[in-house]
Amino acid sequence: PYSVTAVTEVVLYMINREQFESKLGKTMTIMKAEQMAADPRKLLADFYLDGDNRGPAGALVAKNLQPDPSRKTSWFVVYRPCSRDSIAKMLGRVGVGKG
Repeated sequence: PYSVTAVTEVVLYMINREQFESKLGKTMTIMKAEQMAADPRKLLADFYLDGDNRGPAGALVAKNLQPDPSRKTSWFVVYRPCSRDSIAKMLGRVGVGKG
């Protein structure tokens, strides 16, 4: 559990989850969707969706190409693991990689 120590006089407002979600629920849903869209793991997974002989789906989308169903290919890739801190920095758009 977390605790906060106030060093000056404070006013505390307490609401339950239902009240919170009624005020900020849609905002939180939008924020979660934006965070998911920026998650590097999701971006990589989407990039390597089934493509064709020209490359994975993400490479085709980047060139405004449609996959040719008669030449379907599946892609598999392995990356070295990242720390939770690195993932958090990427999610917060603070991480820039090693380049």
